[in-house]
Amino acid sequence: MQEEDFPKLMDHLSFDAMKKNPAVNHDELTERLIKIHGMDRKSDFIRKGKVGSWKEELSSDSKKVLDEWMQKNKIPGLWED
Repeated sequence: MQEEDFPKLMDHLSFDAMKKNPAVNHDELTERLIKIHGMDRKSDFIRKGKVGSWKEELSSDSKKVLDEWMQKNKIPGLWED
């Protein structure tokens, strides 16, 4: 790899480029599932690139279920003691 290739590589690896990449977003799989289940696509696999944005996506009830599951299963690193 040459030094002049780095800007192109950095652009290719950027969040915006990945978000637009059908392979990264599993577009083919998503389209198949939409056809099978007859539902609308609600979001892309890569959504915002913002840490913690899942909290904006889940309902209060879903957050509660997730919190209870994590406490019950005690997976290291998923909660603070």
